[in-house]
Amino acid sequence: MHDMTLSVAEALDRRLSSLEVPPSEVVPLDDSIGRVLAEEIRAGGDLPPFANSAMDGFAVRAADTARASPSVPVFLKVVGDVAAGSVPGARLAPGETARIMTGGMLPGGADAVVPVEGIGEPGPMAGRDLPPVVEVHRASSSSERSMVP
Repeated sequence: MHDMTLSVAEALDRRLSSLEVPPSEVVPLDDSIGRVLAEEIRAGGDLPPFANSAMDGFAVRAADTARASPSVPVFLKVVGDVAAGSVPGARLAPGETARIMTGGMLPGGADAVVPVEGIGEPGPMAGRDLPPVVEVHRASSSSERSMVP
């Protein structure tokens, strides 16, 4: 007797090789629901076309917050306020931060955002006076932002 056991990969190869690929066609986007792309589609650019914040917080240089913790906070000078839809006025230097709202453009020099919960006095940000200094209680990495083109 002969063993006819196939591996999953072999069985899949046999099955797929027996199928015919239907011809591709161009359809309006509204008619494309439930269909499969015949080829890869790439966006012509990023949207928005700038690095922006995915949360309310403070735009920082990640290196400035690397050692921050609740027991050993890092203090950063607040040099700006970035609302969504506005363009930051200044580039962050080491030791500086800017308050930033969700969707706000990261100022030059910033590569991360410390969420409002990671600062000394968390709470609503909109409508509050800009503090001269913030106490950062958690490290932030450059991956904590929405996007960087």
